[in-house]
Amino acid sequence: MKPAYVVLNAVPPRSNIGREAAQGLTARGAQVAPHQLTHRAAFAHGVIDGRTAQEFEPQGKAAEEVEGIYMWLCGIVGMSTRGHSREVA
Repeated sequence: MKPAYVVLNAVPPRSNIGREAAQGLTARGAQVAPHQLTHRAAFAHGVIDGRTAQEFEPQGKAAEEVEGIYMWLCGIVGMSTRGHSREVA
């Protein structure tokens, strides 16, 4: 059986809702990803013309959140992250 994780999405910034949701889900036996996606304008603005947060605002917080989830997932599935970090020029 492959592991399943809940990724919290559209979490309000500067609130405890994400932490509270993660605690509630964990208490019910769910595995919660250690990264979450916050409700950020870059996600909405990018959709207007079909871009990702990384394309819309590459150095922004939304892109950083997506990268964090991606890098974490690579570790979960055993995939190399070499060449996939924003720090690589």
